[in-house]
Amino acid sequence: MKGNWKDCLYIIVGTGLFAFVVQSILDPQGMVMGGFTGISIIVKELGAQYGLSVPVGLTNTVLNVPLFLAAWKKLGWRFISRSFGAAMLVSLWLFVLPAVPLIKGDMILSALFGGLLSGTGLGLVLRTGATTGGSDMLATVLKPFFPGVSVVVLFHVMDGVIVLAGAFVFGIPMALYAIAALYVSGRVSDLLVEGGSHAKAVIIITDRWQAVAGAIMEQLERGVTGLSSRGMYTGQDRQTLMCVAGRREIVRLKEIIARTDPAAFVMVSDVREVLGEGFSVPGAVRQAEEHGRG
Repeated sequence: MKGNWKDCLYIIVGTGLFAFVVQSILDPQGMVMGGFTGISIIVKELGAQYGLSVPVGLTNTVLNVPLFLAAWKKLGWRFISRSFGAAMLVSLWLFVLPAVPLIKGDMILSALFGGLLSGTGLGLVLRTGATTGGSDMLATVLKPFFPGVSVVVLFHVMDGVIVLAGAFVFGIPMALYAIAALYVSGRVSDLLVEGGSHAKAVIIITDRWQAVAGAIMEQLERGVTGLSSRGMYTGQDRQTLMCVAGRREIVRLKEIIARTDPAAFVMVSDVREVLGEGFSVPGAVRQAEEHGRG
């Protein structure tokens, strides 16, 4: 129960901080960092050009509700319920928080502190095992329609398109500042979620190794290696599973394991560098773990 209250507090504070950054830094400066909030800022600006007032919170809600309905079966009740709550809290905060432009005219400070504060808010939400919806979840929903493309690639393509659209609306300099803010936000949220390591190695000891391996490969799209092993107390032969995943995938990975075999024994350790399929070289593992922005 105590853990649930702590998670709720993280989600409330994290979404509030993220929405505050959108209202007071990103939106006033025209910085489109990707995600559904980025689309919402673009829609607000285009509406204003035609004399229409389209609140950022309204667009964010309209985009997220059908997305969560589509992702319900694929991602599981616990993840969806928490993430939907977080996404709706972002929209609520966007409705109730006033726009108080904190930084006027200094785009470098706007990009730096916008990225720092938004990354802190998103990191608090990600620590609870939730996201704020957005393009990462949309990429998961669209994956079956693009079997030859990974979720990570779809995610980056969609965010790239959103940032590019922002460049057409607000200008190329604003898009470049937004990319800088996006980088800072990703680094800060990463540090809050899992610290400074590049990736995680997960060892799974389970009697249901076939089901667990299949669930990880299907739902997370990560490879799994089976190592022949024997329990020395029971004398039972089994396959011990090993998987390497990005930092932001660890929460979902543990959820998948717990759903498939609640009795599984799981060990998670830091990996400083990963080379090979699914991880770029060198040190660009972030490309396989950029998950959870709204």
